Amino acid sequence: MAFERLNALAAPWRGSGLRYLLSPDDLPAEWSACAPPGTAPALAPLRAAPERPARRLPPPEVAPGRAAPPQRHPQRPAPQAPPPAPAARAVWQPLPQQQWPQPWQERLALTRPGRVGWTYRHLGADLLGNGPEEQGADVPCAMQDRRDFFRRMIRDLGYPAGTHTFWPVCMPASAAPDAPELESAEAFWAGLRLLRARGVVVMGSAAVRAAGLPGGLRPLQSLFFRGFRVFVLWDMANLVRQEQRYDSILAFLRTALRQLLPR
Repeated sequence: MAFERLNALAAPWRGSGLRYLLSPDDLPAEWSACAPPGTAPALAPLRAAPERPARRLPPPEVAPGRAAPPQRHPQRPAPQAPPPAPAARAVWQPLPQQQWPQPWQERLALTRPGRVGWTYRHLGADLLGNGPEEQGADVPCAMQDRRDFFRRMIRDLGYPAGTHTFWPVCMPASAAPDAPELESAEAFWAGLRLLRARGVVVMGSAAVRAAGLPGGLRPLQSLFFRGFRVFVLWDMANLVRQEQRYDSILAFLRTALRQLLPR
């Protein structure tokens, strides 16, 4: 048995690296793999066979009187429906005035418009003249103390008349001193819209909750809520009696209100 060289018909094998095949019969010495160099016959260079175009089969003949079989087309995947769009966040709409609780309807007619609103828990009672006395820092805070505080704050801020408005988030059910206190966040925000306010200062956690503001707000923080810039302060009982906080509050409001009231 000897090695036999590949011929031109074995081009695919040669292209894969095969150079010799085992032959069942003895071959001449020049064909042997052990032949001295230069004695083996040279192989003709290999040329790749030309590619022939694919032959298209004629359509099958159909016997007379018989319908041609339907042609099969590759099935295309059915178009998938686009994913549903995320639900749009509901836009807040102010409550119509005729649907407000009666105390807010009556108070609106007595309130002047302003670009900055102020509110705290007992503002409604103070506006009716029967505001309760609060206990803050172990010192009572009466209605007159709260009025004096606002006169000082409005004067020190230095904005012209008509800049500020006082709009309650809580209101007594009636003018009686012992009338129960009502809350209406919807009447509060809708009233600010009618009063043409652009921002509001909310004082104390009780007023923050009554206004429906997000939880976790701390004093000297601000946020944008229902189209208004909201500024949070301490409750009135602590502000009136803690003089050391007054300067920091005044500086905070001067910077914050500059966004709403450019000079």
